[in-house]
Amino acid sequence: MGFDLWAWVFMPNHVHLLLHPRGGTAVGDILRAIKQPVSRHAAAWVRKNAPDFLPRMEEIRSNGRRIARFWQPGGGYDRNIHSAEVLHEKIDYIHRNPVRAGLVDDPAAWPWSSYITWRDRTDVPLAIDRNTVPPLET
Repeated sequence: MGFDLWAWVFMPNHVHLLLHPRGGTAVGDILRAIKQPVSRHAAAWVRKNAPDFLPRMEEIRSNGRRIARFWQPGGGYDRNIHSAEVLHEKIDYIHRNPVRAGLVDDPAAWPWSSYITWRDRTDVPLAIDRNTVPPLET
């Protein structure tokens, strides 16, 4: 899939990803490639480990087909960013999400984000494409 991953955070009830599509790749194609396998694996896990929860995930489509919905309906929050300054603000916003949600006092304490990856210039637990992020002008 043709995109750079610039920042991410996994929250208890949502995910933030800051992606940069490459080579004409459509954002919808990227999201589909991410969301479909996660949804399938999550539904399979629930079926095996928590089947009593399945009715809460059930959605009946207009054709009568029943599915186990993992993601909220809709396309999510999709915005184009046109400056390095706004880009870096969004990266900070993503990393501070667990603090705003009251889950931790410091973004470094939330292990499910790219904050430590950025701070320590590592690729653990998930690599980011920091070499393609436009720098802030000084």
